[in-house]
Amino acid sequence: EQAVVNEYAVAINRAIANAEYTPKPVQNLVAEAVDYKTIKLTWDAEAVSTTYVVERQNTKTGLWITVATTTEPTYTVAGVKTGKEYTYRVKGLRVCEEVTYEGEYSAEAKGTATLVGAPELSVTQSGDAIFNLTWTQVAGATRYIVYRKANDGEWKKILTLGKDARSYSSKAMLAGI
Repeated sequence: EQAVVNEYAVAINRAIANAEYTPKPVQNLVAEAVDYKTIKLTWDAEAVSTTYVVERQNTKTGLWITVATTTEPTYTVAGVKTGKEYTYRVKGLRVCEEVTYEGEYSAEAKGTATLVGAPELSVTQSGDAIFNLTWTQVAGATRYIVYRKANDGEWKKILTLGKDARSYSSKAMLAGI
């Protein structure tokens, strides 16, 4: 009978240790664009976790792939494709006496790397009818589209320029056109 009691005691102690050392699910996972090729993940630190596992879902297969292990409640994912939506999840881990205790995964967070910011635009006039537009570069932009507001209040596309363009001059910006 003592052997049975000892087994129960071991099981009870193991259950207490598991409850004490098992991380709670990660909360408030957020995925936001830093720039056109980077997504930053942040979440609330979990008191028991010593390490976090960051996973991304493969959009074709639906399988989860580990992208990082970190000790901080943040991770920056570089080199993602601009405009593509990525889905992430995070779980906490705690290693204690060579035993790894795993928490449950966080709720999923979706993030898309996008262009961040807008060009700074300046306009000068040359003579009576020529307007010169110049603008600053936006990191990751692959083209610039020039619009003009017509008299009816509608914005009209004038032209599309390549990624290296920084200026445009037009005689067609006369009043009433």
